[in-house]
This record gives sequence, structure tokens and C-alpha cells, in this order.
Amino acid sequence: MSWSTEYGLRRAIRSGDEEHIEELLHRNRFVDFDEVKQIFEDERKGRIRPIGNIEYGDLEIRDKFGRPDVRRRC
Repeated sequence: MSWSTEYGLRRAIRSGDEEHIEELLHRNRFVDFDEVKQIFEDERKGRIRPIGNIEYGDLEIRDKFGRPDVRRRC
């Protein structure tokens, strides 16, 4: 993950901008799920589930073969 993507993701997490998080993770193909999980743990936001998924607001981020798969929960 590039530093600009990481910075943008951290800013979006701090401000609670779910659309921007979703856009960043869909747009950037070099993002690794473990890096995203580490950022959420560093920011102490969201809920890391025991099976490895990240829940943040209405978003659920799943590990799909090492890449983050973003879905909206209804």
C-alpha cells in the first residue's frame, strides 16, 4: 500500500467517512487485507471479529484471498 493510500485511509477512519473508505479500498488494487486490519487496530476503530472480518459503521471488510472485500451491511 502506498503512503498516500494509507494516509487517506487513516483520515477517512478518523473522520468516519465510510464512502471514502469504500472508495479507497475498491480503487487501489495494491492494498493488502492485513495492512488494512493493522490500520484499524492502530486507530482503535471498528470491531475486529474473531474470524478476521472488520466491522466499521455500515461497512464490513472481509479477507478475500489477501485482498479486502468491502460490503455494506443493511
